[in-house]
Amino acid sequence: MSLPLAHNPFGNDELKITKETSAERIGERIRSIREEKGLSRYDLAETSGLDYDRICKYENGQRKPSDDVIRIMANALHISPLALSDPTTYGEINAMFALFELECIHDLQMVKKNNQVYLFFDDKSGNSFGSLNKYVEAWYEQKCLKDKAIKETDDEDEIKQIIYQYNNWKYNFPSEMVDNLRIDYLKKKIAKEQAELDKLEKKNQK
Repeated sequence: MSLPLAHNPFGNDELKITKETSAERIGERIRSIREEKGLSRYDLAETSGLDYDRICKYENGQRKPSDDVIRIMANALHISPLALSDPTTYGEINAMFALFELECIHDLQMVKKNNQVYLFFDDKSGNSFGSLNKYVEAWYEQKCLKDKAIKETDDEDEIKQIIYQYNNWKYNFPSEMVDNLRIDYLKKKIAKEQAELDKLEKKNQK
């Protein structure tokens, strides 16, 4: 399943993108699961009691189904309604569906070591710009700095300030690291084009 991504750290309005692509994401889930189960749109319309045209509009992202309609289609597909709706992290089951989504979109991987399951993101795609591993690493570094700073003081006001700064980093993410990501991205792009230019110049010299 390939869902629409609502992410571009270089100037797009994340809140607006997420809201405007919600119908498209839900529609893609409906289509993908329906096809996995070997059902046609006519089949889904018949088992759900919904009009064929409505099914088409939902799958094409032209119309966003209400919660009641999501439940009807989920029942017709014999799945949880959470498998169709945009995931949240409120409660353990919702959080699990959010992790399923991360597996689908960002190639979330799991490994078990010493009876503990660890999660990480596979960056085999080669797209180092804006990868979740880079983001998680930056988050990890900020958390380590916060924890270290708290251990080194007993002053309650100073601890509150440390926690405030850490939370502010999260509240404004990824603005604190966009510039560095942009620099890395442009350096790689320039290096690639320079290599291509060198190759052409070398060819013309022959």
